[in-house]
Order: sequence, then C-alpha cells, then structure tokens
Amino acid sequence: MQALQEFLQKEIGCLGLKYRLSKQPKYYNEESHQLKLEDFNKAALGIIETLHQKGFEAYLVGGCIRDWLSQMMPKDYDVVTNARPEEIKKIFRRSHVIGRRFRIVHVVVHGEVIEVCTFRGKETWLDYMMGRFLLKPGYSNNTYGGIETDALRRDFSINALYYDPRTRSIIDFTGGYDDIMQKRLVMIGSVKKRFHQDPVRILRAIRFSAKTGYEMEPELKNKVLTMAPILQTVSPDRLLVEVVKLFYQGHGHKSLELLESNSLMSILYPGYKTLKINKKPYLPFLTAAVSRADKRFHAGKNLSTTFLIAVLLWPIFIESLPDNVAKIKLHDYIKIGRKVRKEQSKVVSITKKMHDIIEDIWVLQYHMTFNKRVNKHRVVMHDRVRAAFDFLAIRAQVDEGLANIALKWHNILL
Repeated sequence: MQALQEFLQKEIGCLGLKYRLSKQPKYYNEESHQLKLEDFNKAALGIIETLHQKGFEAYLVGGCIRDWLSQMMPKDYDVVTNARPEEIKKIFRRSHVIGRRFRIVHVVVHGEVIEVCTFRGKETWLDYMMGRFLLKPGYSNNTYGGIETDALRRDFSINALYYDPRTRSIIDFTGGYDDIMQKRLVMIGSVKKRFHQDPVRILRAIRFSAKTGYEMEPELKNKVLTMAPILQTVSPDRLLVEVVKLFYQGHGHKSLELLESNSLMSILYPGYKTLKINKKPYLPFLTAAVSRADKRFHAGKNLSTTFLIAVLLWPIFIESLPDNVAKIKLHDYIKIGRKVRKEQSKVVSITKKMHDIIEDIWVLQYHMTFNKRVNKHRVVMHDRVRAAFDFLAIRAQVDEGLANIALKWHNILL
C-alpha cells in the first residue's frame, strides 16, 4: 500500500495543477482592461443576467475575453456558471444538453447558440489514470466545483479569464492576463501531465500560438516537440476536427509553419516522412493552398473540409505514383489514390463521402493534365469540376509547367 501511495504521489501528485494559482485572484477593472460591456455579445449577457436572477453565479469565460484583449474579434461566447446542466435546461426553454465526457448546454437565443458550462471540479486521480495509462485521452467525469477549480481545469492561462458583467471586471486565477500582455502561451499545470491527460492539447498549443502570435513558453515548446508521438493514441475522428481548426480558422499558413517546425505533419499524415527523406518540395503547394483558405476565411467565404484533406494528401499521393506519371493508366491512378487515402485515414479520419469527393477531384486532375484524349465536355459537366479547377489553379501557382494548362481550362470553363 505504501508503495502504491508513493507511486501515486510521484506520478500524479496534484495532477500538475499546483501551477500559479493565486491565494487571491487578481481583479482588473474596466479602467485597467479597457473592455466595454456593450462590446460583448448581448445574447450571452442576457443568459448571464437570467442566471443571476435565478440565484446562480455566471460569467463570460475563455476565448471571447482572450480575443478582445488581443484586439481580435471573438467568434464564440461561452458562459460558465455554478448551475448544473439540468438546472440550466429548466431555466432556458430553447436549450439542449450535449456531451458525455463533460456535459454542456447549448442555449439558443434568437437563432444564436451560446455554450453554457458548469464549473468543473478538482481533477481526480481517475481522470489522470484514464488518460495516462488506459489510453482514453480526454477522459473526464462530470465532477463540478467552483470558479477556482474551473480555472485550473482549463488548458492555457490565456483561456482561464472570467468576465463579471455586474462589476465589469476580469477575474484571473492563473496569470493569464499578464501572459496576454506579454504575448506568451503558458499551460496551466505540468505540461507533461496535461498532454498525457489529453494529447490533443499538443495541437491546441499549435493552434493558439498560430492564432494569437504568442510565443510558447520554453517547457511547452519542448514538450510539443518531444511528446508529439502520443497523438497516435487519439481517435482519427477527433484529429480530423483539430486539423480543420488548424487550417480553416484564418491562420492556416502560420499553423502549417508551426506543424512543420515541430515535426507534426508526419505524425498526422505519416506519408510525409517519405517526402522528407526524399527531400520533396511539397511545402510550396501546401502553403499556397492554406494561404488561399486564409483569404477565403477572412472574406467570409465557405471552406470545404474535403478540399482541405484532398490538398493535404496530394503530395503523398503524387509521391506514390510511378516516375513517368503521364503514362500511368487511369485504373492504376485510381487504385493508388485509394490506397493512399485508406492508409492515411488510419490516423486522421476520412469519411466515405470524403473519399468519393477526393477521388473525383484527383481523377479530374488526371484528365485535365495527363489525358490528351480527354472529353472536355464530360469534364465540364462533372459535378466537381469547379473544385477540381480550383485545385489545379493552386498547383499552377507553384508549378510553371501547369500555368498554360490552367489557363486553357479557365477559358473552357468561362
């Protein structure tokens, strides 16, 4: 028994959450933080007011405060409260409870969805053991607590700030306000233990660094690099969600740079290992594609997840083709493409529908560039021709040999 206790104390300790929890939180008033109440989302503020009227605590939390302090426009507004999910649902008629690892409530106000969470409780040894040893990353039970324990359950200090509309003050338990002012990304608690609990935090560190431009503090930067292989324990479906967030939220170019510099692309898509060994110049193509996506995001245009995956897998697919690509038969071309997608989808998920769309886009690349006897009318009438042409245009940006071909198809499609 003593040996077990010593092991738990050594391995788990306080679950790496001693961190910088202040004995007393710091409060920043409106004069200090310069944020105006009227700038915040009215639907979220209305939910907080209703919860106050029912006798509960409630605050804005996380990204909306981080973004305003970073002089960025928040995309989402989250509310946190000491009301339990079932109590929140009773108060708000248009709401529904979601999630299994930790239940949250989506409250609908005039067609807008606001996420309302209950304060999380202190992390238990079971949470850690499930994530560390039983290969269930992100495991969590629905234990509830107060605002202090909730702050410690968050991943990065910059996401652990609370805004109280009643006093118009920001409440900071973990030093997040100073980290934002200093433009640094700091994990709450032991980086090693937090990554073992949920390896997806490695990609979240990349994403927040890319989005904010903040520098990862040394320990975090080191562990992102050295612990990357534990991402292989995460389900392919979860990794797909994170990949989309990395590349389709307006900071894809920077995300790509950080993924590359931390050797994470070959973790997410193992086919890149071969490309690196053979020193294939795949980065210009990916850079052109994600830069285009960044522009579309900021212009408010739609972005296709399937198109993104088609882009990310294309260099691996091309590397898998024989040297004399122009002479390859369509049947073999398709067969190789299917094999590439099947192998890569073991790490990052690709749905059946995505498989089919990617195949269409790639087959149309074959007809547009390699097939000299192509039936142009059949290509033009294809459902995926517009996506295929956009794909070809990106390729032409980095391959001068395709410039005239892309121009020809541009004129045909006019």
